[in-house]
Amino acid sequence: MKKVTVVMPAYREKKQQISQAIESILNQTYTDFKYIIILDDPNNKELEDLLHIYGSRDNRISLYVNEKNMGCPYSKDRGIRLAQTEYIAIMDSDDVARPDRLERELYALESNQ
Repeated sequence: MKKVTVVMPAYREKKQQISQAIESILNQTYTDFKYIIILDDPNNKELEDLLHIYGSRDNRISLYVNEKNMGCPYSKDRGIRLAQTEYIAIMDSDDVARPDRLERELYALESNQ
């Protein structure tokens, strides 16, 4: 069973911006994780199509689309409730993670209790 789930809500980010965020997670040095993306704008078909492309390329990604706009806190909470791992990492869709982010965080959690 995987130990880490990355949860990332998305709303109306530009393609380039969210692609950078997604790629920064997919290219982590620690690779054994689940990646839950919650799209909080069901009318944003362009972004939904892009997220489906990423999901079809990488089986670590699970995409969920809210039925209506519920806001970032709700979307994060939904992703957390869907996660079934010991640890959860929150990723914002406008951030870029360092390549060793998950590896360092997991090491810190497990070595320092």
